[in-house]
Amino acid sequence: MASETTMDSTKFMQTLKAADKTKYSTLMKHLMLEYGTALHCNRFAIGNCNEYAIADLVRSTGLEVTEMQDASRVDQEVKGLGKYSIKYSGSGDIKLHNSNNISNTDMSMHNTLLVTPDEWWYLTPDDMAAVGINYKDYLKNTGDGLALKRTILSALKAVKYLHFFAFDIIVDKKQCKNKETSKVFYDAIKAQLGI
Repeated sequence: MASETTMDSTKFMQTLKAADKTKYSTLMKHLMLEYGTALHCNRFAIGNCNEYAIADLVRSTGLEVTEMQDASRVDQEVKGLGKYSIKYSGSGDIKLHNSNNISNTDMSMHNTLLVTPDEWWYLTPDDMAAVGINYKDYLKNTGDGLALKRTILSALKAVKYLHFFAFDIIVDKKQCKNKETSKVFYDAIKAQLGI
């Protein structure tokens, strides 16, 4: 018997779509304008901060979310929905996973919350199959990882896939200050210790 907390992709995305996302959009834009990801030292820190913002947004709707920092290939779990990976992709193919400098043999895709500069997508193999899209037709083995061809988004829109909504975090990368996140962390620890 299904529990009362069980939800499907449609209810999950309708819940997020209906939420007030303004402060989270502002927060994520600020991170991208102040710090960005051009500096290698910022990539994980800003990615993690954006994941915290996503978790906070999900929580703001009343859903229970668990952040999974050390899990393999998943980032969050929503009670009643399950686990999913979070990916950000500004352009080009969507990197699903890296194989850590070894030849990639994993051609599987986990449920994925994809964040682009102007949309959020919830991509699951089952939901895509339900509208006639086989995600495997869009996979690209990059040698050291797995990517999803960005053309899948156009294909999904063409068949009226419903699991996406507008979310504006478009920033002019030329305006990014590229501050080092490690310096912010260092200064915060110094202040905490009174040094």
